[in-house]
Amino acid sequence: MTLEGHREQVLSTAISRDGSVLVLASSDKTIKIWSISSVEELKTLTGHTNWVYSVVISADGRLIASASGNKTLKIWSFELEEAIRTLVGHSDEVHAVAITEDSRFVVSGCDDGTMKIWLMETGEEIGTVIAHTESIYSIAVSSDASYIASGSEDRTVTIWSLETGEEIHTLYGHSEPVNAVAISTDGRMIASGSLDTNVKIWTSMERDFSGDAKRLESGSAVMTVKIWSLENGDEIIELVGYPSYVNKVAISDDGQFVVSGGDDTTIKIWSTMTNSESNSGFTGHSNWVNVLAVSVDGRLAVLASFDKTIKIQSLESGDLLRILTGHTMD
Repeated sequence: MTLEGHREQVLSTAISRDGSVLVLASSDKTIKIWSISSVEELKTLTGHTNWVYSVVISADGRLIASASGNKTLKIWSFELEEAIRTLVGHSDEVHAVAITEDSRFVVSGCDDGTMKIWLMETGEEIGTVIAHTESIYSIAVSSDASYIASGSEDRTVTIWSLETGEEIHTLYGHSEPVNAVAISTDGRMIASGSLDTNVKIWTSMERDFSGDAKRLESGSAVMTVKIWSLENGDEIIELVGYPSYVNKVAISDDGQFVVSGGDDTTIKIWSTMTNSESNSGFTGHSNWVNVLAVSVDGRLAVLASFDKTIKIQSLESGDLLRILTGHTMD
C-alpha cells in the first residue's frame, strides 16, 4: 500500500508508547499524525511558518511538542487535534525539543546556543541557559528528569541540572559539531555522535545512578555499528556490514535488535543476542536514511529517507508493511 504524505522532506518522527500512532514532522511546515494499525492519516497539524525540525510525544501519549525554524515551539493536544500552546521566546531557529518523563517540562535548544525550560501545563518559560557558543543540535533528558544533555556545533556536550539550570559538566573531545546525544535508560552513561565520525561514551559524571543497563548502541561514520559496555566503556560488539557511512541507529526497548541506516540506502537489522546481521534487513530506498524510530515494544521500525519515502517495517518478520510517499519538493 502506498500512502500520500508530506510534500517535502521528513525531518523527525516519533512513535507513541503504545505503538498506535506515528507522528511525522516535515520541511513542508506541517506535522502529520498516522494510525499505525489502520495506516490512516488522522490529522495534519498546521501552524508553524517554517520547517518543523523536531517532534516528540509525551510519555502519557496526550501531547506533542514540536520545534520549528520560525523560532517557536508548539504544544499539540492529541484529543483536540490542535495546538493548545505556542511557546515564544527564542531569538533564532529551534532545532531540538525534549519532554521530561513526567510530562511536566519541555526543554528546547536554539541556533543561538540558548536552551530554554518551559512548564508544559502553562507554556511559561521558567529558565534560559546560555548553554553553548554555537547552535544546539540535540537535547536529551534523563528519565528521572535530574539532568539535561545538549550537543552543539561548538563541538561540546554539556550537562545541566534541570532543577537549577546550573552546568554540571562540559565534555570536550569531539573535533567537529555534535549532532546527536543520547542518555541510557538508567541515566548512568551519555553517548554523543559527531560529524568527526566518532561516537563517544562519557562516564565522568560524579553521580550515583541506579539501574543495571549493560549496553548502549551507537552510530558512527566509520562504516560499522558498535555496541559498547556501559560498565567500563569497552567495545563488546562490532557489527560490520556497511560499504558506506552509518547515518542513524535505533534500538528496540528490549535491547534485542539494533536498526541502522546508511549512505548506501539500505536498512540493516542486527541481533544483539547473536551479534550478527539479521536476514530481515532490506533495501529499497534510493537515497540515504536520515530518520529512524523504533516502537517501545520492539515490533516496528519507522525509516525516513531523503528519497522522500517513509517505510514501516516489522522487526519480528522483517516484512515491509507500508510505504508512505508524496514528499515531493515544490
